[in-house]
Amino acid sequence: MTFSDVIEASLSVVLFVFVALCIFSLIPMLVKWRKGRPWGELIPHPGRFISFRLGIAAGLGAALFVIVAAALTLNQHRPPQGESPVIAVSGSTGRTAIDLSIKDCGDPALGTIRVSGLQSGSSMATIQSERDLSRPIALNRNGVGHFTLREPSSKRSLLSCFMQLPVVEGGAGSSASLTLGNDMQVDTVNSIPAPSGYLNGRWVWNCQPGETCGVVAAAGLDVEDGAQQIIVLILASVFGAIIALFIGKLVIEPARRRLDRLKKD
Repeated sequence: MTFSDVIEASLSVVLFVFVALCIFSLIPMLVKWRKGRPWGELIPHPGRFISFRLGIAAGLGAALFVIVAAALTLNQHRPPQGESPVIAVSGSTGRTAIDLSIKDCGDPALGTIRVSGLQSGSSMATIQSERDLSRPIALNRNGVGHFTLREPSSKRSLLSCFMQLPVVEGGAGSSASLTLGNDMQVDTVNSIPAPSGYLNGRWVWNCQPGETCGVVAAAGLDVEDGAQQIIVLILASVFGAIIALFIGKLVIEPARRRLDRLKKD
């Protein structure tokens, strides 16, 4: 569900609640009108009649919007259960460096592989993932190649995602780095494992020789933490306003009318 879907659902609730409130209020008035009472007496202030019910409907619609948006923003999905993409390197006695670049969650990732310690004529690399069949990566004479991961991320919340970085098999150890868009950052607390460092705009993970290191990076918009706090505050204020509105209409207003009648008597 996207923000546009949430807005559309909220507007539908506003319209439905407003029409329902008007119908329920007009039914007893219609009965009184048929008994001879004029509309001017039944609805002395049409603007107040409409604005009050529209305010209640708008409040409920805003509450729905905030609740759904909060659920989508605050919800933290578990890391994906599938296997990480695998890059198999052969004919190399050195380390392999993987650089991934992605602008936003859901976008394809552009990858660059740098293989050191090449053995002439026998070096090659292949990549395999759940979404793509095994395919070769062309390496130039310097051991540099390029590849693309079409769907590297999975949903974590509305503003963040998980990304499984490729696992390197072969060679003498590897490193993986991740470059994100200007408005994104890596959540170093929830990434598994945490990045080894941050250098030149890249989050870096190192894998020692003989180890197969799988990395699940948690990344998202850098405004997510602030957005979560603001949504919680807005949610509390909206519910407080709705409660105050109902108390004022259902408790205070009838009590005031009763006191007015007592004074007249």
